[in-house]
Amino acid sequence: MISSLLWIENRSTERETLSGQLTGLLRQYFPKLVLKIASTEKIDCLDLQKNHFELVLTHEQPVVRWAHGAGIDVILWDKFSDLGAKLDMFLQLQRYKEKFPLQLDEWVLQEVIHNGQDAVIFRALNKEGLSVAIKRFKYQLDQLPDELITGFLTHIDTQCGLRSRGLVQIMEGGVSDHAFYLVMEYMQHGTLRQSLASCGVLPLPHALEWFREIAESIACVHKSGLIHRDLKTGNIMLREDGSLALSDYGVSKRILLDSGFISEEEIHCSPYYVSPEQVSGDECTQASDIYSLGIIFYELITGEKPFCATQSFELMMQHVMAPVPTLPDELGHFQTTLNGMLAKDYHERFSSAQQVIDSLDAALTWH
Repeated sequence: MISSLLWIENRSTERETLSGQLTGLLRQYFPKLVLKIASTEKIDCLDLQKNHFELVLTHEQPVVRWAHGAGIDVILWDKFSDLGAKLDMFLQLQRYKEKFPLQLDEWVLQEVIHNGQDAVIFRALNKEGLSVAIKRFKYQLDQLPDELITGFLTHIDTQCGLRSRGLVQIMEGGVSDHAFYLVMEYMQHGTLRQSLASCGVLPLPHALEWFREIAESIACVHKSGLIHRDLKTGNIMLREDGSLALSDYGVSKRILLDSGFISEEEIHCSPYYVSPEQVSGDECTQASDIYSLGIIFYELITGEKPFCATQSFELMMQHVMAPVPTLPDELGHFQTTLNGMLAKDYHERFSSAQQVIDSLDAALTWH
């Protein structure tokens, strides 16, 4: 796949020792490779594009910019021991780019972050070194009516217009290589699900602070006319300062429904957070998000999920049939708030995330 590769070394590199190791490793990945070596001091004298290099290996960040500017793939590595993993990541990226092509002038794809049923997510860089996540949907648009494509782009404009620190920012979106794509803020500090798994039961003030952030984020999404459809701790990201940001909100599921790629009952929500009406195959509404919000509330303040089972079907039936769980005595003043989110009949739930917040404030005031 790669036949011509340039290795950029600096003066401190122990060339003789490393060169032999490097050549041996690269031959395992690219048997017909032509390997060329240049020093960092001479890189500005090389015309990368003219020499037709397909890949550059380097320790130097400026070289990355030069290579990207010449339209050449580049691997930035720190030590020899991690180069094999970097090459594996590079080859995986090439396979996905071939299967799911995506050409965007401003962004250079770096690695595959996630491969889902309906989309693949890449990490990408621009010339300024900004990292973003790019979600490239897998379904082709050739047979979609123009009004569906126009509707998607309109919803993208809505998402890009949302400005809240509690939301993973959508920067742009559109159509490329016969597929929809979204350019999003890159989140690298894990999910709420991972955090809860590692820390156990949270101190109550911390749990309530995080819940308020999530409720305010859902309120922002609903106010814009969007529905999340898959609210769960795995779709809530952590920022560096410990605050939360809601991801995967907006148009992804809507376009799947409108285009006929899936039906409402085929949406794969987590069985731990799915609402009774979604289990029954009814249309998802903002009230469905409120139900999922109630599951998260219970999980945050108790450290446990309200419904558990060994089989997914049994678990989903609990959402439909089992009563709303009773909170421990020390948390009993939040029972009304919980009931208002987990009512089986969506007509009896809180009608908005703001009502949830108001109920929470009332519980804290009277306790």
